[in-house]
Amino acid sequence: MVLRSGNERDGASGSGGNNHRNNEDPLPNPPVHPNLADVVARQTELMAHLVHQLGNAGNNGPRAEPQVNRFGDFFRTNPPIFRGSKDPLDADFWLNVIEEKLGLIECEPHEKVLFAAHQLHDAPGVWWRNFKASHPANYRFT
Repeated sequence: MVLRSGNERDGASGSGGNNHRNNEDPLPNPPVHPNLADVVARQTELMAHLVHQLGNAGNNGPRAEPQVNRFGDFFRTNPPIFRGSKDPLDADFWLNVIEEKLGLIECEPHEKVLFAAHQLHDAPGVWWRNFKASHPANYRFT
């Protein structure tokens, strides 16, 4: 493909087949389309820059939700420990007290089970661990 400037008729005029006059700037190079490796490298640079900027945001970035220590809130209610009993009314009393204390704090249903189960010691604690083991590892009890 021969590119000609406006005043030249063929590519043989001027200096040795050069298609532009000596006193004019040469035509710009055509745009180079990047290959996939160049695009990925540029995206990686941009991502690194973004991560750096976010890491340096400090207190100027969006405020995160305050972390809530729900178990601490539950524990401050002084929940009773259940170690087992031959009288079923003792278990019922313990469960009612635990439900009242869980009603004082805001937590998810699965957290209520975890908090109450934490108060099971001795034989009831062993029973709970065995019961939990009979379910999938990520199972959420409610």
